[in-house]
Amino acid sequence: MNGEYKKQLDTALARASVHEARTNADLISIFEDESRANQVLFDSFYQQNPGIRAFMELLDSRTTLSKEEYSRRESEFLNSHPDYKDKKKQHQVMEAVRAALPEGALLKVTGGYALLATERRSGRSPAGTFPVNTPDIASIEDFRHTKGSVTESEFDAMWKAAMDYMDGKKLYSTKRYIGQGNLAIPVHFIGEKAIAAGFTINMFRGEEHAKDVDFEQWTMIALPGLLHPNTERFADGVFKFTNYRERIILIGGSGYNGEIKKGMFAIANHVYPLAGHLSFHCSSVYNESKNEVTLVFGLSGTGKSTVASGLEGARMLSDDETGIDLERRETFNLENGNYYKTGGLLSEPKVLAALENVRAGDISIYENVVVSPNGHVVFASDPTANGRVSLPLTSLPGAVSEGMFPLPKRIIILSRDVHAVLDPANLLSKEQIVYYLSLGYTSKTPGTEAGITKPIPTYSKWEGGPFYDLKDEIIMKTLLKFLSIGDVEGVLLNSGEGGGPYGTKENSRFPVAITLELARAFVDGVITAHRESQSADFEINELLGTIRPKNIPGVSEAILKALNARQNWTNNGHGELYDQHARELFAEFAKHAQESLGASASDPEIKKILESGPRV
Repeated sequence: MNGEYKKQLDTALARASVHEARTNADLISIFEDESRANQVLFDSFYQQNPGIRAFMELLDSRTTLSKEEYSRRESEFLNSHPDYKDKKKQHQVMEAVRAALPEGALLKVTGGYALLATERRSGRSPAGTFPVNTPDIASIEDFRHTKGSVTESEFDAMWKAAMDYMDGKKLYSTKRYIGQGNLAIPVHFIGEKAIAAGFTINMFRGEEHAKDVDFEQWTMIALPGLLHPNTERFADGVFKFTNYRERIILIGGSGYNGEIKKGMFAIANHVYPLAGHLSFHCSSVYNESKNEVTLVFGLSGTGKSTVASGLEGARMLSDDETGIDLERRETFNLENGNYYKTGGLLSEPKVLAALENVRAGDISIYENVVVSPNGHVVFASDPTANGRVSLPLTSLPGAVSEGMFPLPKRIIILSRDVHAVLDPANLLSKEQIVYYLSLGYTSKTPGTEAGITKPIPTYSKWEGGPFYDLKDEIIMKTLLKFLSIGDVEGVLLNSGEGGGPYGTKENSRFPVAITLELARAFVDGVITAHRESQSADFEINELLGTIRPKNIPGVSEAILKALNARQNWTNNGHGELYDQHARELFAEFAKHAQESLGASASDPEIKKILESGPRV
């Protein structure tokens, strides 16, 4: 931050009342005061709505009762409250619970605190997220990733508005880091919500994790009450501007804490590749007995967390953000905590247990959730489809809370291909690893968004497109450098559908057990060892150009029969349609890659990556 911006910030902070926090213990009294008054309102809501109270108590019991007992109680409730049989009515009831408190109001819950509704947004606002187009970044940014930018004058106008807005306000400040060791990036957080400061303590690292830091400090300012005046361009006044020259992130209008988390992740994705390192939007696991790290990539709905947590003998190194130090050849977790979607936690008993028994000194922070009359977050309810909870790694059993680990040995890329043309397992060359990570392919399915009536291929650069704004070739060159250092193996797993064209009865999703069994065989080295000794058990997918296994020792016969997508279609009477559908999808892959990299195709390395794609 240059002298003028720093001077303006220092002046604004001098006029405000700033509460500095190092741990959540420094904020507990504030949380308690905020939640005490809100509890009175919440108790009154349930007293006035006994039917809603009974329904929430029923949903809350789902995590403690057997399936049989829960079903019995559910039947009894629905018989006495027949209008609740309607799913629309149930959703309205859940929304009523969230609306019982004003947006941004804090409530004490088991293990921590909850925002039933975050101000103006229950998720990120990509349409209002822009870098500032300064001359020094124009040559390295790809504004297509961020769908545009804002000018320096536009940023300055909102910066001045923020400085004026903070005048006389109660503010909360933390000094944290994203990353570890010398690759820790300092971040000075300033916000008007105490719970947002607590979130940074949960999710970012303390000074004990930083040593001989290579990077300069960033400043992040989060002001949910500050709205952009241009509500046509910035819906509801919500915006997030990133000024790379001044190392400032300015967030306004939104109380969703995920904006804070992803704001700093985007910074790592910018400064790391420019310094010759990498940061990925992926899970990573560490097998202690083999001293090996595996990266698991996958967009929402592909099964990334399920696969990562289901790899036997592996400890969770990172659930969402992984850093790679190419100079020291080490892998590490960028974060201090995990940020879970609460809607999926009913199938994660270890996480549920951790949330019920948060370690002394830690707190869980929930957003956009429903809370029962007895102060429990109701995991069986997720009306926003983006209920969230952050929890420090120290409270998660089996998680690796800190430390540096070897470079990744294996990379798993998960894609849910609803079109059913991808083979369940596709072994990748190093160039193909780069190709499919740069695509970030999965499918949007009917029902996920309004207006979607058939599967739509969707692409997200590096499996996290909104958080990567550097030009593709910069990240690609660094990724190739990483792959050239070690003997890295890659596989593309279709965790989606197989059997025939979408819309036919034969098109059905592979059970998660299939994807998990193939992932385990890959990570355990079974597939690689068998390929080296029995190469005849492997063949080239003529359209995709990847290697398809025909036989894998220890893998069930049912899975082996499903390894060839074209054969599956043929067996179900759709064989004559497979090539047409596959070529259409794979041609789209090639077109998408050409649009991103075609301008750099004269570079021999980029050309080789483009040539490693589908052969259509």
